[in-house]
Amino acid sequence: MNVEVQLFAYLREEVAGLDRRGRKTVTLPDGAKAGDLVSAIGLTSGRYKLLVVNNVHSDESAPLADGDRVAIFPAIAGG
Repeated sequence: MNVEVQLFAYLREEVAGLDRRGRKTVTLPDGAKAGDLVSAIGLTSGRYKLLVVNNVHSDESAPLADGDRVAIFPAIAGG
């Protein structure tokens, strides 16, 4: 199955093959979970803060399906 992933902020610098919007299509086996996607692109679970699957806040146990969109955000600090 193919899943589109989009990374934000400094996470874009940690993953190869992203387009100018920080997106990439990743091929995963059927039955894969969001954590499998994170591993497939080379991130560790401590490198990001928020995982969103199809516009729903999720975690690494979220099941994925062909055509899903996953956004990965780092921790953001500010005033």
